Amino acid sequence: MFLKIYKAKETVLFIGPALIALFIMMIFPIIYTLYNSLTDANLANPQPVNFVGLNNFINTITDERFINALSKTIIFAIGAVGLQCILGTIIAIFANEEFKGKGLFRTIFVIPMMITPVVVALAFLMIMNPSFGVLNQLLSFLGLGNINWLASRSTVIPSLILIDTWQWTPLVMLIVLGGLSIQPKEIYEAAMIDGSSRIQLLRYIVLPFARPFIIIAALFRSIDALKTFDIIYTTTYGGPGFSSETMNIYIYRQAFIYTKTGYASALLIIYFLIISLVTMIMYRARRIKNYNY
Repeated sequence: MFLKIYKAKETVLFIGPALIALFIMMIFPIIYTLYNSLTDANLANPQPVNFVGLNNFINTITDERFINALSKTIIFAIGAVGLQCILGTIIAIFANEEFKGKGLFRTIFVIPMMITPVVVALAFLMIMNPSFGVLNQLLSFLGLGNINWLASRSTVIPSLILIDTWQWTPLVMLIVLGGLSIQPKEIYEAAMIDGSSRIQLLRYIVLPFARPFIIIAALFRSIDALKTFDIIYTTTYGGPGFSSETMNIYIYRQAFIYTKTGYASALLIIYFLIISLVTMIMYRARRIKNYNY
């Protein structure tokens, strides 16, 4: 009996500091943000805050910039994740084949995801510069004219999608390649003996087997794409105008530029719920696909 009590005390002393740190770093900020969202808290106003209830949440319905930021975020996330999953799957299928320099190819291809996003953004600011950027020089050489990649309302979101795709396609490739590498080789051999073509192997064996891993990669990348801040902030700061102002940029501006921390907290809660909903839907889709497979 005394031994059990002693072990229980040891356990509490061992995990106690970790639980306290967890509360301070994760649980307390969530509670504080929820409280702030129900007030008119303002960084520039030293007076005591007033409780406004759900007014901050109701005001988002008529906030055109909130609607714009949400739509830009969704467009960016769908475009980036979709393109990355397609390219990552194609490259994973290629990297799963046996060829000379296979290890070197894999090593070189994963380098972009190891680079800090801010560094990637600064590099692409020079690459996509309308005056001396490499991309426009290439287009001029081909006689196609110049494009204001990050300075035009019509091209800024596609340009940001390309930047994000360049950096994070390797992650999708690694996840899908990890799944393909555990597929039994006997299945390929049996299909080839039966006279299956490479297209049939790809359609009926490779892609169905890779499907659960593609969904996992899409889940991870969807969460990250919805939270993208550094690349957009460094390259466009939400511009030109508000054409690339995503939710993260808009929340940042409300909190630290306009100092409306109460309203920013409400936006943060709504955004958190949206990301949670997307995560649950994709996780449910993954379970259904795995069951069907």
